[in-house]
Amino acid sequence: MESVKKYYLLHKKEIMIFLTILVVMMSVTAFSSNVSMVHSSSDIETEINTTLGESIENYAGVFSVAVTASVNPTATLAVLSLLGIVENADVYFPEVVWINNVGDFLNKVPLIKTAGNLPIANPVALVLFAIIAVVLCVLRSTSASKAVSEATVDQIERYGGYIVTVALSLIPVATSQVVAAERTVSYVSAGTYAVTLIIGLLATVFNSIVYICVNKCIDAVEVIAAAVPIKGMNAIVQILKALLHLILVVLQIFSPVLSVIFSIIIAIVALCLFRKLTILSTYYEYIYIKPLWNKIFHKNEQIPFLHKRFPKRGRKIYPELQMAIPAFSMNKHEKLLKKRELVWLVPGSDGPKLLKIKAFRKIKEIPLNSLHIMQEPLYLQKTIRFTRVMTEDKKVEIIISNEYSDYWEQLLQSLMLTDYQVVKDRKKAEKEEKKQERAEKRQQKMEEIGDSLNQKKKNMKKHFLFYQDLAHMKVKK
Repeated sequence: MESVKKYYLLHKKEIMIFLTILVVMMSVTAFSSNVSMVHSSSDIETEINTTLGESIENYAGVFSVAVTASVNPTATLAVLSLLGIVENADVYFPEVVWINNVGDFLNKVPLIKTAGNLPIANPVALVLFAIIAVVLCVLRSTSASKAVSEATVDQIERYGGYIVTVALSLIPVATSQVVAAERTVSYVSAGTYAVTLIIGLLATVFNSIVYICVNKCIDAVEVIAAAVPIKGMNAIVQILKALLHLILVVLQIFSPVLSVIFSIIIAIVALCLFRKLTILSTYYEYIYIKPLWNKIFHKNEQIPFLHKRFPKRGRKIYPELQMAIPAFSMNKHEKLLKKRELVWLVPGSDGPKLLKIKAFRKIKEIPLNSLHIMQEPLYLQKTIRFTRVMTEDKKVEIIISNEYSDYWEQLLQSLMLTDYQVVKDRKKAEKEEKKQERAEKRQQKMEEIGDSLNQKKKNMKKHFLFYQDLAHMKVKK
């Protein structure tokens, strides 16, 4: 029960959205449908078998939509709105023959069978979502604007796509068509409805997991691109993202089977890369994106030492804690820390320590001194990109945001650290001393060379005088 409670606290928003949509759709079905529950008969068994076949097609199409929506939620909403309008061409464009023919073709595609029933299947929604999709694409094309969108509209778009995924997954459950192969059948067995409900809920959970996983990977790539100092990287990512979304949409319309296969491949790749990309994006978000956002919109606000994203579980276990700073180790420590894994830097009685808080696991306390066998002193250093707690040999290197460097003395005092300037001054003094030693050795060597040259000159002069005297003696003879 404790694990279930922890999971609920971590994913409260997603669970509440799922339950809200489920209750609304089931309530609408209960009050608007004329379906009555009866016991199964031999005739209904045929209806059940046909229904299951149609349900598989529908759920396969919804799975493809979940993957497509995870790549670009707003653009997917715009596409679904457009397809719904075309499917209802007899309502919006009754006199345009070719649009009605396209609508008849789309009615044969499993994905689009329910698009016309969506509330967004109207021109107003289409224009709105198309404008938002274009604006978001432009916003994410530069690093600064990505920082803004990541903290605001990205969250709204993410949940919007999640709501659509859940809603589409539950449409077969909330309509009478799913339990009847023919529209003329107005009754269904209680057992059939129960099985349909279970399948629908399982499909909803599966599609939700796929959506969250793929969407987090796409978002992680965007965050990393925003932090990488390469000009035009954000624009390249947006172009590739739009191209992938276009491919998925085209496959869903013209080749549903290939679309499902392609979506499965994307889902598997996302599941494999999810953890790694999440770790990297979290690192870049806290070290680069969030500081940029705060610098633009919260320039004069004080940065809280007890970070607002510090988990509630940590607050309950450590109620007296006044400082918890998001930190990342730049070195991998076996069984303790992974490289760039999010931990929380907190003060301790014997020096700073790290809190590793993971879902369904006990909170792990890691004293920084325990990460290095030599037990070297820890220093606090500020660089252009970040602030770090480190040993002189960098065997221990913990990165935190540069935002906290404005409270330098408080950091040094609370974490019981030494300013790395001491090491710089010592190294500078050692460098000057070595430079002086080299200068003295060079001077000494020059003096030795000078003495040697003088001695050679004296020897040459002696030899010259000797040969000169010898020549005079020969002349006299």
